[in-house]
Amino acid sequence: MHALMAVVETGSVSIAANRLGVTKSVVSKRISDIERKVQVELFRRLPRKMHVTDVGRRLYDRIRQELTELALATDEARGGSSRIQGQLRIAAPISFGVRYLGAVLAPVLKRHPNLEVAIDLDDRSVDLLGNGYDLGMRVGVSATPSLIQRRLAMVELWVCASPEYLNEQGTPHSLEDLSHHRCVGYAHLAGGQVWNFQGKRTQQSVRVPTRWVVNNGELMRLAAEQGLGLVMLPDFLVAESVKEGKLKRVLPKANVVPVPLTVLFPKDRQKNPAVRLLVETLVAAFAKPSWR
Repeated sequence: MHALMAVVETGSVSIAANRLGVTKSVVSKRISDIERKVQVELFRRLPRKMHVTDVGRRLYDRIRQELTELALATDEARGGSSRIQGQLRIAAPISFGVRYLGAVLAPVLKRHPNLEVAIDLDDRSVDLLGNGYDLGMRVGVSATPSLIQRRLAMVELWVCASPEYLNEQGTPHSLEDLSHHRCVGYAHLAGGQVWNFQGKRTQQSVRVPTRWVVNNGELMRLAAEQGLGLVMLPDFLVAESVKEGKLKRVLPKANVVPVPLTVLFPKDRQKNPAVRLLVETLVAAFAKPSWR
């Protein structure tokens, strides 16, 4: 089950094997054993990626919840509560941290008075190892082999604009229409202001014109609400604004490439009871994201 989770979360047998501390052949055999037992294909094997099937995704969601509850129960039986102490440093994106992280971590701190948490909010991908962090949250994945990463949820990216902007400039109905619109850009977007969409067979990248580029999602959302242009943002940032009518989704049938919300931690922290507790707490909290 852990092998299955690792391959789903990393999309790679090699990275999963590195996380679990075993060989690639061991991970491949474990996946094959599961598929043979359930008599269904859980992954589509691509040249450089393991793509999970719908059945595999449903199995993953179920066992992730079961293993999380088992880990917490086991740690509690071993007297884990008394061992949750010390200080942890956590790095997280600003908007996500403000909106969701405090509500998840506050009950943990109440239950464990000897635990101290220092949270640094920054939208940049900070160097967790170099800066001595115990945990990091990221919208996206890391290629750093010395970091273990657990996927918390898949983040949908929505293209939105204010009703005012759409009344004045019109509503785009195709990806080609985007070149005729103003867009609000994200300063930390790798490769410049390019929006990625998933076609039937290949990924399509669209370079969008921007006259307003900022490095924070909240400010991007506010700019879009004020009619400064189209914006592409995670659903957890814009779902409420769409519900309230401040923003409207456009191109809803265009498949924007989703990104994982992950929690990362150095390999040498995985035996720390406090780190394990926070990781499992985060996994359980976002198994069913509150913004959906």
